[in-house]
Amino acid sequence: MPQTGDYTISVRTSNRSNTRLRLGLNTKEYSKTISSPRNAPINLNDTNVTFTVTKGDYIYFEVIIQSYHPDGFAELFGGYDNNLKSISTGYLLNDDATKAPIRENSDNYPRSYNGLSKVIPNTNARVISYTESFASWDETTKIENIVDGDISTSYHSIRNKYITTEPFEFTVDLGNAYTVNTLMITGYNGNSRQNPTAFKLYGGTNTDNMTLLGEYSNITYSGKNAAVSFKETYLRYYKIVITDTYEHRYVAMSELQMAIKVNDNLVNPVNANYYVKNNQSFTKEFTQAFYGYVIKGKGIIILDTTNDYFGIKILESNAKIKLTINGNEQIVKFDELYYIKLNSKNNHIEIEILDNDVSIESFIY
Repeated sequence: MPQTGDYTISVRTSNRSNTRLRLGLNTKEYSKTISSPRNAPINLNDTNVTFTVTKGDYIYFEVIIQSYHPDGFAELFGGYDNNLKSISTGYLLNDDATKAPIRENSDNYPRSYNGLSKVIPNTNARVISYTESFASWDETTKIENIVDGDISTSYHSIRNKYITTEPFEFTVDLGNAYTVNTLMITGYNGNSRQNPTAFKLYGGTNTDNMTLLGEYSNITYSGKNAAVSFKETYLRYYKIVITDTYEHRYVAMSELQMAIKVNDNLVNPVNANYYVKNNQSFTKEFTQAFYGYVIKGKGIIILDTTNDYFGIKILESNAKIKLTINGNEQIVKFDELYYIKLNSKNNHIEIEILDNDVSIESFIY
């Protein structure tokens, strides 16, 4: 972004296409979505997304259009302080650029995808303990800022307290338990010299049973962002013990977030067997999705895989399923994405959908 301020993005769509616009500030882990089914097109300013940006930030976006007619379209708008201009290119600020239109039939789209992830929101997160000698620099840089969901705020350690004197340890309560495999770091707003470069990460379902998830050193940042990965773990609490920063002096950062990142292909939902009984049903519904449709309903799904990871991506939150893998049964509740590491590469999987219907966008294996 060329300047600091509030940057707003809007979209105009037609009644001849399904459209979904996904947006992320300084990350491709998209946190904002504008959806427009063809039976409910939207006009300029109907559904806007505004980011508070700092000069040098990036806004990443992804547009999915499922067109039923040659006149189907989606027009992007963007600008500072709600001064919106039509964007004719893939670059949100390059108003004068031109780009030839791309027209493809649905059959030309690839049949597998990757790169899916889900970031755990910090809505209920809080810092429950920290090394008190690393108090904040002032009232505006409190430790609570690292999980406040706002990357424009930051933590900075107190004057003349250096990381070389002792490690800086703090513990975060997410408020609920999640399966995660990635810690995402947004660096300090002031400069990069105080960003953590070495630390140990622990996690668990309570503060008494946290185990070592990983030990990291020489961490590098892309712009303000860094991420470290670890084995898929079900946790509510995590603890970080920082031992070094770029400048080996102060400690500072803007935000920490846990995420689940998928390392395998997304597979078309039709690649499974669906079974129903009584009043149950499964239907194929066209909507904004990886393959242009979802399989929606309630019943039993059976599939076999030759991979040691498995996941399911749906459109709903608060889903409940009975998952049976090679005869081992468990009840699983999740929001939008469930992803686990398996003990074998040859797996017979049965999914029974409990409670409400779900819309299956893809399987992952």
